Amino acid sequence: MNPSADLDETTLRTIAESTGGRYFRARNIEELTGIYALLDELEPSTKDAQQVRPQQALFYWPAGLALLLSMGWAAVLQFRRRMSAEVKHAG
Repeated sequence: MNPSADLDETTLRTIAESTGGRYFRARNIEELTGIYALLDELEPSTKDAQQVRPQQALFYWPAGLALLLSMGWAAVLQFRRRMSAEVKHAG
C-alpha cells in the first residue's frame, strides 16, 4: 500500500499556488534533502538557540518549607488532641 500513489498532484499544486504557497514532493532522499535546503533558504531558522537552565536545583527550598509546615501542623493537631483528651479525662 502506497498512500502517495493516490496523490492528486495537480490539485495540490493549484491549492499551493492559490494560497501563495509552494508544492513539494520528495520521491527519494536526494529530493528530500534538496527540499529541506530550499526551505532553509526560504525560512531560515536560528540553529544556535540556547536554553539557560539553573546549575543548581532550587526545588529543595519550597519542598523543605512544605515539609516543615506540614510537620508543624501535625504537631499542633497532636497537641490539641492531647489537651482535649486531658480535659475530658480530668473532668
